[in-house]
Amino acid sequence: MAANLGLLKSRRLARGPRDLPAPARRLVFVVLLVGLGGACAGQAFLLDGDAYYARVAYAGDMESATAVAKRHCAPFERVPRFREFQEDSAYFDCVRP
Repeated sequence: MAANLGLLKSRRLARGPRDLPAPARRLVFVVLLVGLGGACAGQAFLLDGDAYYARVAYAGDMESATAVAKRHCAPFERVPRFREFQEDSAYFDCVRP
């Protein structure tokens, strides 16, 4: 009997997310989703590019978009020069200094 009690306690302590009631699981999911969306919303990141250009996801902060383009162009011994905006992307040419 004591062994069964120990097993029951360990099962109760080892509960995972599937043991939560459905509304609580939904709440946890929504909180995580909103948190991730807020964390990624303002950050510029490289979408694509090569030695001659960089396309950066632009969220309104030109300084962070330029910094991403600088990091992309630097290994090619080039510097970014702003070319244009298109929707939510900023295009930079990677040119020799």
